[in-house]
Amino acid sequence: MVNIQSQFGPAKRKSAKNERADQVTQEMLESIQKRLSERRTTSDKLADFLVLSAGSIAVIIIHIFLFAAWIAINLDFVPGIWIFDPYPFNFLTMTVSLEAIFLAIFVLMSQNRESKVADLRQEFDVQVNIIAEREITKVIHMLAYVMNHLNIHYENDAELRQMMRPLNIDEIREQLEHQIGTVKKPKGE
Repeated sequence: MVNIQSQFGPAKRKSAKNERADQVTQEMLESIQKRLSERRTTSDKLADFLVLSAGSIAVIIIHIFLFAAWIAINLDFVPGIWIFDPYPFNFLTMTVSLEAIFLAIFVLMSQNRESKVADLRQEFDVQVNIIAEREITKVIHMLAYVMNHLNIHYENDAELRQMMRPLNIDEIREQLEHQIGTVKKPKGE
């Protein structure tokens, strides 16, 4: 059995064509991201802004000062300001709870949108991978033709024969569905 890699050697570096393909793929992903970003609704933009803002150190510092001032005022440590939320600070508790509820809703909105973007990217990656797999299989067939022409025997190489088989997407889908448990097992298994 002939080792194909010893006949042709490993690739030393990326070709200019591969680098261009990587660049095009990156540009397409950025283009998708840009178009999706431009299509955001006002509520999506507001949710993203609030989530980004709430996750900053500045907001944490502001909250620390507000809570400290609120507690100091309502424990009568600041003379001349009337106590509007005496201990146990029910109004503060309600305010913080409402803030947390709304922030959680905005985070969920932002995550849902990001999840949709991730799903689109994943679908794009799957499509690119399927195209690449078909192209690689074609290249393997071409190499087999060259090897056959040069009288290099490869017929006994089971791995090469497997690689020459066309990609069976339905078989892969069934395996994945079985692994994640979405396909019901037939009775008797």
